[in-house]
Amino acid sequence: MRVHQTSLGTVRGEAVPDSFVVSPDSRRFAYVSGRASTMKEGILGRRLEFIPRDAFVVLDGVRGPEWPIVASDSIVFSPDGKSVAYEAARDRRWFLILNGVPTGGYDDIAPEPPVFSGDGSRVAVSALSNRRWHVYINGQGSSGYDAIGSNTLRLTADGLRMAFGAKSGSKVFIVVDGNEEEAFDATVKGSIRFSPDGKRVAYAGRRGEDSFLVIDGDKHGPFEAVMEQNPVFSPDSKHVAFAAFAGGTWRVYVDGQGGPEYQAIGADSVCFSPDGRRIAYVAKIGNKWVLVADGTEQKRYDAIEKYSFSPDSRHLTYAARSDTKWISVLDGVEGKTYDGVSGSPLFSPDSQRVARVTLKNQHWHVVVDRDSGPGYSGVDVHGPAFTPDSRHIVFAVKDEPGMFPVIDRQEYRGSSYDSFLAAFAFDGGALHTIAGRAREVFRLDVEL
Repeated sequence: MRVHQTSLGTVRGEAVPDSFVVSPDSRRFAYVSGRASTMKEGILGRRLEFIPRDAFVVLDGVRGPEWPIVASDSIVFSPDGKSVAYEAARDRRWFLILNGVPTGGYDDIAPEPPVFSGDGSRVAVSALSNRRWHVYINGQGSSGYDAIGSNTLRLTADGLRMAFGAKSGSKVFIVVDGNEEEAFDATVKGSIRFSPDGKRVAYAGRRGEDSFLVIDGDKHGPFEAVMEQNPVFSPDSKHVAFAAFAGGTWRVYVDGQGGPEYQAIGADSVCFSPDGRRIAYVAKIGNKWVLVADGTEQKRYDAIEKYSFSPDSRHLTYAARSDTKWISVLDGVEGKTYDGVSGSPLFSPDSQRVARVTLKNQHWHVVVDRDSGPGYSGVDVHGPAFTPDSRHIVFAVKDEPGMFPVIDRQEYRGSSYDSFLAAFAFDGGALHTIAGRAREVFRLDVEL
């Protein structure tokens, strides 16, 4: 395999920190540049710590048109990487710029990025017009409300369905496909979810001291609390699970049926296998944590890190801490011990190989099939990536003289960079990523 480096140009002007965005296919990049202004009270209602004035967006190294104000947190690529959108203001009016074309002229736009549908065909924003907040999808506005819930806007993969949180007077409710659902005092953060096939919808709300989970219009509860970022749909859309607190204990409910009682459930730990037939989560018993897989408790540890199902759903691996040492666990069997771990373990597409990032004797390793390989000063936070045929693995590390790619343990130290801005992603017969050196940005293509 060979690594090709293509310069995408130098960073222009005063690039805004943390505004760099890379497309999901790791082939395109964008950022905001301009005269920086630190804002305490925001501009036109937008509350951000950092909004550049006399600004422009640089897309794939090409400078776009200048705007008096660009929201530096608003750049987003569509899932297929073909479209890009951001928000900018001129003459006290906010606009959505989609592929270079401005639309809108709103009184204000919510301080969050636009939302694309999964197929990239539609894009939506929450915006203020005539003193009422609306959700605009491809320029078409919803009914007006006193407020739209922050980061509640959801589109299905095909963009044909939409849901968001809204407020009118003292009522707070979810709007699904233009219809106002039952009113609550508040909604639970991150709870609005469409199933992968877009046919089902669920969310959580609070009324007084009680919390409820609504699935396809059916209300479950009351509970004392529903965990944030719940519920979770299975990949086949047939099942739904959530964690809730009642009577002093936490339980995971699958299709409305409650599981065993625990002191706590790990945040964001409820997960279905890819085929939707298995479920696992992390629970607390006394001062120990345990992985519960398919209703069966595994060994108890002091801590458990993120776990992963294999693509064929047959295997389950995670890292667990016992005292000061971390242990790799695969299908309940303990493996090697380490001083630390980083990120989630990664299975190969054929489910036969597994890679994880570990710390041993002050050096970081990418362990593949229990082979630790050489140690480095650091491993890129985006972690390793397998090729689609599962035969090769690529990742970036930090060591002298900088950061460089490693492919099947072969080091490409001659291609040294200051940072890697994205994970390696497969597209068009090659793996791609974006890296930076000084003020120059490069796309790296790994030929298979």
